[in-house]
Amino acid sequence: MLQNVSKPSFLRDHIKFTLLNMEAEVLSHYKEAVDNFDGDLWKRAIDEEMNSLQENTTWRLVKLFP
Repeated sequence: MLQNVSKPSFLRDHIKFTLLNMEAEVLSHYKEAVDNFDGDLWKRAIDEEMNSLQENTTWRLVKLFP
């Protein structure tokens, strides 16, 4: 007879700690992001963010001072 055995509860915190401490790659340039292996996802996210900013009139264009 097979029995379902759950993981010990102390492992849950260990898993969370490990996931939180994994080093994430931080991209600092647009070209790095879109040329990356998941560049199409970056491009789509950037486009969505820019569209949202424009739709919500988050900023307005002003003349650049000389």
